[in-house]
Amino acid sequence: MVGSAIGGILPIAFSLVQIVLPIKKGGLDWNLNQEKGEYSIFILVGSVISWLITSGFHLILSFRMVKQTAVNDKTNCTCDIVQPQNPLASNADKEAYEALNVAICYAKCPPAQPFCPLKKTKEESYDEYLAKCNELAAKGKAAFDALPKEAAAAVDASEDEDELL
Repeated sequence: MVGSAIGGILPIAFSLVQIVLPIKKGGLDWNLNQEKGEYSIFILVGSVISWLITSGFHLILSFRMVKQTAVNDKTNCTCDIVQPQNPLASNADKEAYEALNVAICYAKCPPAQPFCPLKKTKEESYDEYLAKCNELAAKGKAAFDALPKEAAAAVDASEDEDELL
């Protein structure tokens, strides 16, 4: 944001310098009827308008970005990359595998509002669906707790180093 605000002043400053400098030093000496006088005014006005618009957008949107990243810093948690399952597996196996990996992710990085990755069928009641979701969450937490903690800490440390680059 600062770079665009400062860098956007350069065309304005250069056109003003050209208009203000005496003729002996390469300027127009406020005589805008010369060869490049109208062009310098055009560049000056266009640069001012462009600078105001771009600086305004950067200023407005940077506050939104800072606010958004401040919210995300509180929950700076990333899930591990899931290895794809055999493409020849049945759809039920694929859905169960995906649901278990989502449950493991939710055990590692709990969301603000719980979400169940399972699909509710028409035959089951909401209580049955909720029981299946809770069972899956418990299975995901158990699978997450079974993962080696040293490897997870090393992966988290390397991710933090990558973000600084």
